[in-house]
Amino acid sequence: MEHRPRYALIPGDPSRVHRLLDQLDGSAVVDGPSYLVEGTGTVSGEPVLVAATGMGGPSVVETVRRLADRGVDTFIRVGGAGPVADHVTAGDIIVASAAVRHEGASRSLLPPSFPAVADPGVTESLLAAALERRPQALCGVVHTKDSFFGEVDPASSPVEGELLAAWHAWQRLGVLASEMEASVLFCLALREGLRAGTVLKVNAIGDHAAEAWRDDVDLCRIAVDGLARLIGIDRG
Repeated sequence: MEHRPRYALIPGDPSRVHRLLDQLDGSAVVDGPSYLVEGTGTVSGEPVLVAATGMGGPSVVETVRRLADRGVDTFIRVGGAGPVADHVTAGDIIVASAAVRHEGASRSLLPPSFPAVADPGVTESLLAAALERRPQALCGVVHTKDSFFGEVDPASSPVEGELLAAWHAWQRLGVLASEMEASVLFCLALREGLRAGTVLKVNAIGDHAAEAWRDDVDLCRIAVDGLARLIGIDRG
């Protein structure tokens, strides 16, 4: 009988699928949805799926549900983020312990007062892997939003004041970085009895935003190292 994967690495960016697959044994690209990229490989002898979610919460919900129907119960988001806290800079690695639900998709998943929290075991494994490669890696709360440019260029929005007030609140509360998928992933996993974690690399913003996407090999290695640690724990 075929051993169906229970683990998945889920980057948002389809091009990151290939860089993650480079870190797996026996990897190969397989047929997936026409608009995304999917592949398989093994980590510590365990089959692993790598699938792009695309951008934003609704795409995460569709991807996670599709993979869960195939037997996956553990999801690791491998993505990028922009800095929020003043001490966070481009290139930093962040393991998200929880996420601010500043998006719309999770409202159909859990009551608004319920927190979006990562699985502790997945988080511990990712953080241990991150600290081994990057001793200055961070762990804490991130911010999830729907609008990619909401905080980068608030002056272009008629709700500029609302965006800036929220941004200052996240800074005062110690939120580390901002991205677009973690809170939805965490909420869906909590509702469905799945495990989920997130590891991020902080991107440059503004004129240099595109440069960060070209250098994420360290992020991919940390994600795979963290998964290997988790697999070892699961095996006992």
